[in-house]
Amino acid sequence: MELIKRLSKELFSLNCTANMTSEQTKKESIKLFEKANKSIDIVAGNVNSGFYSDPDIIKVLTKIALKDNMSIRVLYDPERSSAIDASKIAGIKNINLVKSSKKPLRHVTIVDGKHVRIEQKHENDNSMTPAFICYDSSKLAGELVNKFNKEIAVSV
Repeated sequence: MELIKRLSKELFSLNCTANMTSEQTKKESIKLFEKANKSIDIVAGNVNSGFYSDPDIIKVLTKIALKDNMSIRVLYDPERSSAIDASKIAGIKNINLVKSSKKPLRHVTIVDGKHVRIEQKHENDNSMTPAFICYDSSKLAGELVNKFNKEIAVSV
């Protein structure tokens, strides 16, 4: 509730897309990743899921990871990612995979501290999970980055 109070003015002016199909989620997620100039922070459950194994997602993350001064951090649940060594995302240069020391936050992606992708709650990791994507939402992204950084700090 406190988060909603802090974000209330921004919430009514957000540029967001929601209620997408799996294919729309993939397309919008690629568009989101392509906006990255300095950082992508990802909270994932299973990094071997359909999303992180998708060839188009791997391609765009690989391209972005090669940008100068790019930081890509992925916080994942080791209990749900037992085959992490076989993960396609683990093989991408400049992606820092961090095992969460506790059950991670809701699955989110934060790009450059201002664009956000929040997945719908789900159990199945084998498909493209529908998501809520907001652009130019510095307050929401800032709140999520703070939570992400706190989780990274206790997980390293």
